[in-house]
Amino acid sequence: MGFGVVAELGPELGMAMSVWGPSAAEAMVAGGQQGDGPSRGFLLRRTPAGWEPDVLPEGTPMLDWVGRAGDDVWTVGLQG
Repeated sequence: MGFGVVAELGPELGMAMSVWGPSAAEAMVAGGQQGDGPSRGFLLRRTPAGWEPDVLPEGTPMLDWVGRAGDDVWTVGLQG
């Protein structure tokens, strides 16, 4: 099994690689950029105001997958 691009989100964000959520109102999107520079990941969370970025640690690489186990949200990226 491999990962594939869900959507191209432009030069600032890069590619959406995974969408998950218990409902459309609570969806999350994981992805990022990979290219000539360092890989950079993002995690967006759907809120009543629209899509809001989650704060990730500096240097988080591109994320390939997002899901939930219990009350925890898990992501997996290029570096595991």
